[in-house]
Amino acid sequence: MDLMIESFPRLLNATILTIELTLLSLFFGIFGTTVNAAFVDESTSCFAKFFVDEDPRRSQGLFRGKEVRSLEKLTNQDRIYFPYDENLRQKILRRTNASLLQF
Repeated sequence: MDLMIESFPRLLNATILTIELTLLSLFFGIFGTTVNAAFVDESTSCFAKFFVDEDPRRSQGLFRGKEVRSLEKLTNQDRIYFPYDENLRQKILRRTNASLLQF
């Protein structure tokens, strides 16, 4: 009986974590449509729901079967991962005047 009582909080925590990750995944994107972005997508079991590209021509299609959004289509809820080093990330942020978050 003690085992069942101890297991319930763990099960509850696991359920809450699953719900949080599901909600997060609705707003999780990867910056770019490069091999780096594809690698991150594959490495995270295709967790991202979309990609972001600063080139308007690329933001009208699909990449790896997912929507490619322009910077203008992002919302405050969106969380973007930059699969690049910090120097390149800073250059992109300055160039695009974007205030995107990195995980």
